[in-house]
Amino acid sequence: MQKVTINVAALCDKGGRRANQDNICLSCLETMHQVDANEHAELIGESIALPPEGTLLVVADGMGGMNVGEVASQIVVDTLFHEMSAMADNLMDDPEQASAVARRAVMDADDAIKQYVAEHPEASGTGSTVILLWLLGDKAVVAWCGDSRCYRYNPRRGLEQLSHDHSYVQQLVDEGKLPPEFAFGHDQSNIITRCLSDGNEVAEPDVKVIDVYSDDMFLLCSDGLCGLLPDDVTEQLLKDAEGDAAKALANCWRRGTDERWDDNVSIIIATVDGVDTVAPERKVKPLPQRPSYSAITVEPEPYTPQPTSEIPFEEKKSSRRWLLPVAIIMVVSMAVLWFFFPKQEAPANSTSHPVPTEKTSPARSHSVAPTKRVAESEETRPDIFPGEPKNNTEEDATSNNRLIQATSITTNL
Repeated sequence: MQKVTINVAALCDKGGRRANQDNICLSCLETMHQVDANEHAELIGESIALPPEGTLLVVADGMGGMNVGEVASQIVVDTLFHEMSAMADNLMDDPEQASAVARRAVMDADDAIKQYVAEHPEASGTGSTVILLWLLGDKAVVAWCGDSRCYRYNPRRGLEQLSHDHSYVQQLVDEGKLPPEFAFGHDQSNIITRCLSDGNEVAEPDVKVIDVYSDDMFLLCSDGLCGLLPDDVTEQLLKDAEGDAAKALANCWRRGTDERWDDNVSIIIATVDGVDTVAPERKVKPLPQRPSYSAITVEPEPYTPQPTSEIPFEEKKSSRRWLLPVAIIMVVSMAVLWFFFPKQEAPANSTSHPVPTEKTSPARSHSVAPTKRVAESEETRPDIFPGEPKNNTEEDATSNNRLIQATSITTNL
């Protein structure tokens, strides 16, 4: 039996906020290495023999404000770990059954948050997104609810987004109402259509089973990363790492710092070696980019003279002969009027006042009511003209930078 090595690096940080509502979980399902909002954890160069259940990687992005959002994301990672670690050992041989287990675990996490809110009314409105990757050797399960993402980079296939956002902007793209190149940076990108603990709504996670190929590099992240860096930039950062998870993580963190983080950020990167299956080549389509209008140039159309009927020169000349007599008549008429109707001057010693004329308001304007113009608010802004993303209110708490550095994980297939 061949050995599969998984090299993992991860980070969870407050980024551009004062409080961290994200949580991540790395586990081999017998030993959990978890990073929560109040803990600094490192995993450096540790080799772990994986049990048949595989490896679970989770990113949860909490919502609901200071201290509440981080509780929701903590509940998610705790529930997923305990639910999935209790599963049977033979799930590795049945990916479809594993996908059903992942779906049930996400729904249980949804129930757990709702139970917490029921017991703590002050936590009303809290919720969380979730993205998980369950590596099972040459297969993997991806499950998500919300806009946290899972990507795969392979040198033979480029960057692929394995998850599909549950967001208003993605819905516009799916319905053909918004070109894909305008999705990134859209001013309504903070609106999600699904999450855990969404009122009385039952969670509806999406789940898929994928093949794992040699040289795969997986990236799980909250929207703190994918909302800041476009996909083509992320692809280049992963490509430059040359299969090194720690280097890929450092590249993403450095670039995000240069771009100035504006949200919490969670990143898990896992590279896979030892799988015999080689990734089939994929004809990579250019990743959609938002157009730069400053770079657009418009070539002037060449001038093509239009055919006209030519007027003979003599006819043009004769058609203007009447202008001179008309001008002479107008001058003479003005001179006659001036001669017979001279301006009357008032006597020098006159004390009479001029006859009053009709009173009018000086410089009075007849204004017309201006055309009503609707402000481009979130409710009325046309969907296909996105603006800049909105800044959310920062919470009043502090949190540590959590980094899990490279680790080697080995399993027998």
